[in-house]
Amino acid sequence: MTIKEILVCGNPRLREKSEKVAKISKSIEQLVSDMFDTLQKAKGIGLAAPQIGVLKRVIIIDLHTKDEDYTGVMINPEITKKYGEKTVMQEGCLSIPEVYCDVERPEFIDVSYMSLYGKKEKMIGVGKMLSRVIQHEVDHLNGVLFIDRLNKEERMKAAVILEKSKNIEKQKPESNL
Repeated sequence: MTIKEILVCGNPRLREKSEKVAKISKSIEQLVSDMFDTLQKAKGIGLAAPQIGVLKRVIIIDLHTKDEDYTGVMINPEITKKYGEKTVMQEGCLSIPEVYCDVERPEFIDVSYMSLYGKKEKMIGVGKMLSRVIQHEVDHLNGVLFIDRLNKEERMKAAVILEKSKNIEKQKPESNL
């Protein structure tokens, strides 16, 4: 079990665009395993490789709600179509702790990707929460954070929360000795 550090907002690696994965290798398999260990420890529902400092186009999802149950890996995911009404839902991010904001995204997507076994896959008409999680994680692969999708007023609120959380972190003692 390998738990990686999740990079937080302000780290420049979160703003870089990720590279496509050419083939499934042992290092990609290990990356996916580490990502699931990290996601489980963080109690999240999605994680993109750049969030642990690896600039590869890999996302994982572990989503379990009343209406949706999906656990999977998407390598080189590409959203091929966005449609339906734009809906607003609150989003958070493991890389932006303590910040939750309303984000508008298309309700449905089509996505193509490669499985961990190297097989090309498609999901058509993905809706609700799974669609939102995929869009959020694919944004990470492109160096985009959910706060970039906020209007100016919401972005300023998020900045205030981020600044407060940084100040709280600075005040914590370095050890419990």
